Amino acid sequence: MVRIVGIIRPLSYELSASDSPVFAAIYNLLGTDTLRVILSIFLIYIQAIMVNRMALKNKLMRSPNYLPAFFYILIMSFVPQFQQFHPLILANTFFILAIGELFKTYKNPNAAKNIFNAGLFLSVAVLMYLPFIFMYLLCSLALLLIRSYNILERVQLFVGFASTLILLVYWLLYTDKLEGFVSAYVLDNFTIPSNIFSGSQQGFVILAILAALVVINVLYYRGAIAKKGIQVEKKIDVLYWILIMSIPTVFFWSKLDILHTLILAFPLSIMLSMLIQNIRNIAFSELLALSLIGLLFSCHFLIS
Repeated sequence: MVRIVGIIRPLSYELSASDSPVFAAIYNLLGTDTLRVILSIFLIYIQAIMVNRMALKNKLMRSPNYLPAFFYILIMSFVPQFQQFHPLILANTFFILAIGELFKTYKNPNAAKNIFNAGLFLSVAVLMYLPFIFMYLLCSLALLLIRSYNILERVQLFVGFASTLILLVYWLLYTDKLEGFVSAYVLDNFTIPSNIFSGSQQGFVILAILAALVVINVLYYRGAIAKKGIQVEKKIDVLYWILIMSIPTVFFWSKLDILHTLILAFPLSIMLSMLIQNIRNIAFSELLALSLIGLLFSCHFLIS
């Protein structure tokens, strides 16, 4: 429902040479903007389920609920621009899977498969949306937070990360497209942001709202980890580090716009859920949820 405006008034994503050839192939295969919007809705629905299951399975929530999925869908759909079929929507699927694999390594003596899978999923995310390349440092740090330092596990993570990229390099060499890929997708996307988020008034308002949410959740850190076990505390720390590691990603995408802020949706959805869960007045919580949905539809149909 909150993404219905994308079907009523589908927005086109403009492909360019700086986009991933993998994403471009998927984009062109779908053919029409309506099909792309439908795939976006399906992906965000699946991602919301993944985020919710991760939060519950890792005991990040005090009791079973759908708050993480609710907030994830709201953030991913909040303004009309977010209705586009953007490479970050595809990449988020694999990034969530990568973090989920890392969470499974806690006190797991046979974690080699999970560590390799984390690197593998992250590399697929990078092939969709280059800024996720910086999250390799996040995954390495997450291993340090969740497990004791082990050089062999760093190798396993790197092998998983490099495996997909090596296969792509072989294919590009075979098709004589490697030089163009490195130039257009890699080198041209390393840039200092200019006219960040297009400089539009609406863009700055959205950026200010997300920045306020990040600040509120950073200030709430002690409340988030209060009365939590060591295992849960470490996994919450990983979510906070995702927020921090998201900042340098702005230097890895030449087409930087407001949609890049969707990289925050995954950690913010869980953090907001932990914050809202502490509100004891159920009526106020439900009123807040309805207000957010009303604000979303206002942005979609009245402001746009």
